[in-house]
Amino acid sequence: ETIARDYGNGWELSTPHQWPIETVGTTTTLDELNSAEKGFYRRIVESTAPTMSNAALASRFLSQTTFGPTNDSINNFPGLNDPNFNQAPYSFFEQWINTQIALPKFYHRAFFRKQSNPAFIDASSTAGRLPNEVGHDTALDQRFTFYNGNTLYRTNWTNPLPGYGGLFDANGDPIDPADHAGNLDANGVPRIGKHADNANAHGVPLGDLNYSTNDTKKYIWYHSALTAEDQLRQRVAWALNQFFVIGEVGSNQTAVTERWLNYYDIFVRHAFGNFRDILTDVTWSPHMAYYLSYLNNKKADAAAGTFPDENYAREVMQLFTIGLWELNLDGSLKKDSAGNPIPTYDNGDIEEFARVFTGLRLPVNRANIEIFTGNYVDPLRTQTSWHDFGSKTLLDGTQLGPFPENSAGISSDIEGLLDHLFNHDNTAPFFARFIIQRLTVSNPSSNYI
Repeated sequence: ETIARDYGNGWELSTPHQWPIETVGTTTTLDELNSAEKGFYRRIVESTAPTMSNAALASRFLSQTTFGPTNDSINNFPGLNDPNFNQAPYSFFEQWINTQIALPKFYHRAFFRKQSNPAFIDASSTAGRLPNEVGHDTALDQRFTFYNGNTLYRTNWTNPLPGYGGLFDANGDPIDPADHAGNLDANGVPRIGKHADNANAHGVPLGDLNYSTNDTKKYIWYHSALTAEDQLRQRVAWALNQFFVIGEVGSNQTAVTERWLNYYDIFVRHAFGNFRDILTDVTWSPHMAYYLSYLNNKKADAAAGTFPDENYAREVMQLFTIGLWELNLDGSLKKDSAGNPIPTYDNGDIEEFARVFTGLRLPVNRANIEIFTGNYVDPLRTQTSWHDFGSKTLLDGTQLGPFPENSAGISSDIEGLLDHLFNHDNTAPFFARFIIQRLTVSNPSSNYI
């Protein structure tokens, strides 16, 4: 049992087994595992715990790598009956992981598009489009609400799609409410159409169809967690989404579904890829740009007394890459000569990097995506007149830029700063602690990190 630990800040007891550090008796042995100043002491005892069965070991493993083991996932685990199941090099666990990585990706946006707007077409193989921009599946009809401009298409009798609700018949002609007296809602819309017919056929009250539009993205997430085959990918994407957070509070258009799913699919797409690619996709996402307020960010204007918004410049360091304090590779704090933690950046660095995230605006509106007001699906576009093209001082004192005063120069400026943060000594241990906490243990040791 671990009884004491030192992450570089002095020895401390660990809970819940608070054995006194200084206690040494005939039944207790203190064993130092690491260096003379940083390490763990353990109380060594003989274990009489029963050996876990292979099925129990598989179940424990699946509880960390999926959204919960099922009987089928346990019983079909590779090598379940092998006597060397839990012996190094743990090849059966590796086999399961490799199989999961090879499975087709469950894209949340694709799942939505197949069952929402019948006008959606497949652009998944078109240059400049993502693989989750699939078309509508006619066999699935419309099972999810969606917006087309300011018009909301619910999955109930108020739906304006021809034949789907009580507004227009299958030919697109208006339905006369007078022909359906006694079956009108409070707004005088006939409670008829394909959605109502389906509800009646399944014995579902029509009121059950009238769910909140904000819930659509949640329904799809739960569906993926419960039924998607690529469970490991979905579990890792869920963890990554908690690192690069966007919340409903602080965002706009919470009822517009596709932009939220497309952002989440960044983590589905890159779950087993490179952290650097995630950093680019998150930074160029209009969804993130609105949430952390660098959308339409402009360079300083001395005459007007305005300065660039500093929100993302701070959060991309504090939350997404290097954190607040300089770290050793094992996640422990670096200290100055006086024994104090060393900050990774100061307010001057924030002001300097805020200049980088200028000149970004929404992409142009287009067809084949869900738009309420503005395109929040495609990557941000650039506005050269808004960008600060001057050189910027990086954390190590080197210079970023200047770059050509065009769209490519803005991209070089942004990607150059992201490269700088990605290659910072802090990024790996800072992120490692987080991802360990989301997938295995809540308080990882320095050796683990």
